[in-house]
Amino acid sequence: MGAAGLRFYAGAPLIGSTGARLGSLCCTDLRPRSLSAAHARVLANFAELVVRQLEKDYFDRYQLPAAAAAAAAPA
Repeated sequence: MGAAGLRFYAGAPLIGSTGARLGSLCCTDLRPRSLSAAHARVLANFAELVVRQLEKDYFDRYQLPAAAAAAAAPA
């Protein structure tokens, strides 16, 4: 048995648009399971959605205000 009694683990990497490794999206269970190719694709698609949301949140929080402030600054 694995850590904390885990018997199943599936993960997909979270890789940003610049190639930065951000972490992983994981599914775990206490029961042994198998992962079909279709479910692996779904997990990978969810990982891509997570990266898009993380990058959007970063842009909205840090890049957008900086660009707006630069545009509003007197020349």
